[in-house]
Amino acid sequence: MRQGLSGTAPGTLLRSRLGSSNYVERTEVGLIHHDKQGTVVDCNRAAAELFGSSRGDFIGMTIDEQNVGIVRQDSSEFRASERPVMVSIRERHAISAEIMGIDRFGQQRRWVEASTYPVFFEGEFYGILSSYLDVTQQEERRRMLELRGRVNALITDAPDEPSALQHLCDVVVRDGGYDLAWVGVLSEGGDGLLEIPFSSGVTDYLYEGIVSTLESDSRGNGPTGTAFRTGRTQVANNFTVQVGYEPWRQRAEDFKLSSAIALPFSASSKMVLNVYDRHIVAFDDVLVEGFQEIVHEVELGCALLRSKTECQRIIAGTIRALARLTEARDPYTQGHQARVGDLSAAIATQLGVDEDLVRLIQMSGQVHDIGKITVPAEMLTRPGRLSNLEFEIVKTHCAVGNEILRSASLPWPIPEAAWQHHERLDGSGYPRGLKGDEIILPARILSVADVIEAMMNHRPYRPALGYEQAIAEVTAGRGTLFDPDVVDACRAVFDAGFAFDQRSVFTLKTGA
Repeated sequence: MRQGLSGTAPGTLLRSRLGSSNYVERTEVGLIHHDKQGTVVDCNRAAAELFGSSRGDFIGMTIDEQNVGIVRQDSSEFRASERPVMVSIRERHAISAEIMGIDRFGQQRRWVEASTYPVFFEGEFYGILSSYLDVTQQEERRRMLELRGRVNALITDAPDEPSALQHLCDVVVRDGGYDLAWVGVLSEGGDGLLEIPFSSGVTDYLYEGIVSTLESDSRGNGPTGTAFRTGRTQVANNFTVQVGYEPWRQRAEDFKLSSAIALPFSASSKMVLNVYDRHIVAFDDVLVEGFQEIVHEVELGCALLRSKTECQRIIAGTIRALARLTEARDPYTQGHQARVGDLSAAIATQLGVDEDLVRLIQMSGQVHDIGKITVPAEMLTRPGRLSNLEFEIVKTHCAVGNEILRSASLPWPIPEAAWQHHERLDGSGYPRGLKGDEIILPARILSVADVIEAMMNHRPYRPALGYEQAIAEVTAGRGTLFDPDVVDACRAVFDAGFAFDQRSVFTLKTGA
């Protein structure tokens, strides 16, 4: 056995410093006495066990010789020179409650709260006393709360269910620090195999047909297949001894994976989330409970996304039907609304508008003239000028459009944009003479797109005038009739190559 400083027996220095032999020997707090070079000159039993050594072997080790990996809270490497003991030695001051993760080969990661205290005697620096309090469960709870928050944030922002499930895998690996995450979905081929459409991490471990859901298949008796059949979470905390893991044992060893958890979604979803870690006993009760809550929350989020997708499908169908009603009565403006919607979406994107609102602005453009279905067709298609009375009748299409779109329960801003798309900044527009910020942004965008599209295309009373004349028209009204930012954005999208195509879906010119 190695001897401590000045030939003292292990524990003597600690007892002399702390004044209690009972505390040193019985406490679960790891205690280490380092000399001023960082070498361990004394320790208690708890410290030696925490760092994976016998007490006799641990005494005399430098930090560099300790056969453990030390990580920060974000799982990045904690270099020896940056650890609390070495910082305290260099700077001669105490460090309180630094969180470190201790990785020992083939063992569970332990999280400790490390504190250091410089030792002085008659003004001379003698070394460092350090303490290590095991806070594994507290740290796991904190990390799981953070992981749940990040998962929920990304699921909330996901555009659809597939994106949400891929986000789930990405966050578990990137922010949770796990080695592999994947979602298995029951194959439609009827062979009982799980397909893997979503994964992140060491995905080379996975291969087609890696897992079955059939009990009669050896690939169906691991944690994933069992979780799928039983609807209960399965934990494999040591692949080397896990019963039923034989088909993957060598592959897991090759990829340095030691533990996994398989969490089934609801039976109707026919999916399982799988998470792998390189440590044994990586999934204790705290983490199992946390992952079960994550799966539950992701299921709720996906259900909302499916509902949102269905609502969007219904709204889009309503928009198409209403647009066809308008254009059936006015063949000269066939495609006008769709083109206004396309240009409005491009302008909104140029302005940095949120993607969801861009879609709604495009829909607003597609039905902004729906109110014209109450205007006599001969007025809409007449080659000559309208009388004042006839023009007043045409102007009613804004208010009528608002009423129709509201009665169809279409979301904001679609009805309001139809009502306001002929308003002008200086109050000279119709039907209400709104000014400035009284006009919502979607309507300010539509008003510019409406003028541009109308002037660039043929009308019963005149031929197409072209882009240059159209952009000159809105530029002349920049700041008085039209929002200057919208006019500038409109010019920018055309400069970038915007063009109307025959299908009324905007495209970018390639410049060829």
